[in-house]
Amino acid sequence: MAIKLALELSRFGVRDMNMFFGRWMSDLGSLGEEQVIQRLASFAGAHGNLLTGIGDDCAVCRAAGSTTDQVFTSDATVEGIHFLEDTAPVRIGHKAVGRVLSDVASMGADPEWFLVNVVAPSTLDMQVLEGVYAGMRERLDLLGGVLIGGDLTEGERLSLHLFGTGRVPLDAALLRSGVQEGDLIWSTGALGGSGLGKHLDFMPRVREGKWLRETGWIHAMTDVSDGLFTDLSHLLGEQSLGACLSGEVLGKMSTVEAALFDGEDFELLFTTAEGVGDQLEALYNDVFEEPLWRLGTIRDGSGGIEVEYADETKRMVSRGVRHHF
Repeated sequence: MAIKLALELSRFGVRDMNMFFGRWMSDLGSLGEEQVIQRLASFAGAHGNLLTGIGDDCAVCRAAGSTTDQVFTSDATVEGIHFLEDTAPVRIGHKAVGRVLSDVASMGADPEWFLVNVVAPSTLDMQVLEGVYAGMRERLDLLGGVLIGGDLTEGERLSLHLFGTGRVPLDAALLRSGVQEGDLIWSTGALGGSGLGKHLDFMPRVREGKWLRETGWIHAMTDVSDGLFTDLSHLLGEQSLGACLSGEVLGKMSTVEAALFDGEDFELLFTTAEGVGDQLEALYNDVFEEPLWRLGTIRDGSGGIEVEYADETKRMVSRGVRHHF
């Protein structure tokens, strides 16, 4: 078999062999999340009612004759990856539904319908699962959305796979695209240190997202799930733009390293024109208890992200952290 395979491969050129191995013999961990998504995106369909597909926090669709647009998203929360076996069930529920609510919030939408598919071992105590559902119900009762069904399947460890929808006025969904040179970069809360408990206890910024949308000042928005560096890179996209972040501000949040790379903060990350910055900050801080953080600015550049200190500018390079895998 090995000899036959070698003979077959000898018929390929070096480039062909690299393509062969790269396409068919790479595992998910080697590829990383972004490449996996790019590969799978090729299977997605197109439809006249699909306004925004793969590549944003939610898909955006419009039914014929509808007076609103609808957003769709899903997320998984898995034992051993997103929470530990001894995590309080209510906190698991908060996180599981909170991850989906955060995506809806990043579009400036009102939460609507939610489904949850549960994978659990047959030995799991029923009271644990009821506690998880109680946690999900708490967040939905507070922020909006109704749990309407789901599925139950046996598996080796507890996993919660949630699907959620939301509604937003026509053409009003806030997307990752839209960043402009000179924009200010903002966060709805401090970043970094989520492993100390915030990744379980965060409050999805649904109210903040809707309020920000209604100002009409937001150019682009996402939530910080993979870390500031990664999610800001998503906002920059393929444009010839870069970003300069304040090392002083990031240091006040936690540490510069933690603010950039910890992830699972679930704060909203967005940009506005510089001219509305002071007014936005004043209005926002009158409405919400936790103030906005002004992180830096969007600059013309090659897509790089810099952290600027009082005495120097340091270019940050991705550490190659692979999310999820």
